[in-house]
Amino acid sequence: MLKIEEYISMRKRKEKINEFDFTKHSDNMGKIIQFVSEYFNDYLNPEDYNYELIKLQQTIEKSKKTLINQYPNTHGFIEEYYLNNKKRIDTFIKKVCDAQIDIDIFYKENEFLKVAKEVSHRLSDSELSDDDLAKVVLAVKDYWNYYISKPNRSEMKGLDNNIVKWVMDSYREFGVNIASYAFNIAWKWSDKYVEHKYSRQYDEHYYINSYDYRYQDNPFDIEEEYEKHQDKPFMQGKRDYFEMLVMYSWLFDVLEDTSYWPEYEKLCVKTRNVDLKTQRRVLVPISNGSQKYPEEIQSGIEYIESKNGLIKNKRKDQYIISILNEKTTDNIWTNNSVKAQVVNNIKETVGKYGKPKLIEFRSPFKSPVFGMEELIDKYLEIEKDLKTLGKISIAIKTNSIRTSKEPVVHDMDDIMELHHVVEKMKLKLKIIIDLVDTNNRNVLKKGMEDLINSLASKPNSFIGFHINKIDEWGKIYGFTERGYKIDRNSYPSFSDFMLGLSTILQGTTPKLLIPEKVKSEEDLEKLVDTLYKCGCEFESGVKND
Repeated sequence: MLKIEEYISMRKRKEKINEFDFTKHSDNMGKIIQFVSEYFNDYLNPEDYNYELIKLQQTIEKSKKTLINQYPNTHGFIEEYYLNNKKRIDTFIKKVCDAQIDIDIFYKENEFLKVAKEVSHRLSDSELSDDDLAKVVLAVKDYWNYYISKPNRSEMKGLDNNIVKWVMDSYREFGVNIASYAFNIAWKWSDKYVEHKYSRQYDEHYYINSYDYRYQDNPFDIEEEYEKHQDKPFMQGKRDYFEMLVMYSWLFDVLEDTSYWPEYEKLCVKTRNVDLKTQRRVLVPISNGSQKYPEEIQSGIEYIESKNGLIKNKRKDQYIISILNEKTTDNIWTNNSVKAQVVNNIKETVGKYGKPKLIEFRSPFKSPVFGMEELIDKYLEIEKDLKTLGKISIAIKTNSIRTSKEPVVHDMDDIMELHHVVEKMKLKLKIIIDLVDTNNRNVLKKGMEDLINSLASKPNSFIGFHINKIDEWGKIYGFTERGYKIDRNSYPSFSDFMLGLSTILQGTTPKLLIPEKVKSEEDLEKLVDTLYKCGCEFESGVKND
């Protein structure tokens, strides 16, 4: 049955009416009025007019585009079933599919058949014929193809490469999204254990977590979830990878408590021997002074300070020599004769003790006649003077302590300016960051947000850092974009400094750890323990030549 505009259009074509022929304006108007009269008086026969059917057709018409989009192969069957039975199969399919927490990893025929049978059961008015049930299976597959999404690499950037490869390979081979399945599990536990509230008094949203997810052998009942699907080829032998995916979703998407992730990664490696391709947060322990590292850490490199380039002795086979700026205005950077003497002394040291793994120079202070450009010029001179020694790495140590005079390489802007110059000129110069803080005067520590934003995306912009201690914990009340969170298990979050350090060290290139102003072996052990909590590992040797 045609609508009125369709009927008029049909009659115009039959009568070959040209409404733009103004010589027949009166005749055309009369014929159109006649068409309207005929439509209501003759075409619309009340005895043939099924109001209910028209209503059903109009409902289908409104959702036709959506049906074609979601059910490209079966929308005709869904439309016909609705007209005959007044039930939207697509609505039933969506409800049943949405209730399947593991629908993202469906790939077997019997899994889609199981959903189709549940749809048939919910329709309940009559038993579907075998032919119709087969069509429902096809409709379920249509919806599944529409529903399933491709894993997003950017949403897995904190995961090990082996896990990401497993997720992406499984999608390419089987069309499944294991990462989305893991998120569904985490979200299910969020519904059960995380209570969302709103404070009218303070106009703030907050949530309360009641689930103790740390240090568990079977968090989120992973064993039970894994056993359901361990026969699937993409799940076989991947129980630990699967758990890590769920924990990653729980920490990064549900709770936004990323501080536990580094430690959790290391626990998986140490206690379960989980095979991770990417080893993150690796530190090369450097000995500085008489304090010894804990027994399990072997340091084969000694840090030696020198005012003039000479050293009296060394205790270890390998060493780093750091040249102090004895005077702020008369040193290797500002006085050519001092520079020449220091260079000659370094050559003498090398002749006696062998080449150092690294020569560290301290940042000079700014002056009206000395800045970043002059620092680079002097570095090039020093590099040229030391060229006869062969390949030797040279580094600048930043000076991030607030003083009356400002160093050339002082805050994050200076560090990034130096990094960009090194990259642009393709220099071999390295950067070592000063994170030592004794009286809350370190400008980098006070501006951890700038440090994270700048260095997290450029993990190879520095080769190591000096540090004396780490503020371990913040408060148990953390602030998120959604508002305040409260963890009933009272696990404190990382301090800003601790979280920032964990973030900037997440790259794969080992970084030099140089303890400075650490007063005792107990303090050094505490520093090491805190670095373990940040997810760090220790190795011997220097790989930043």
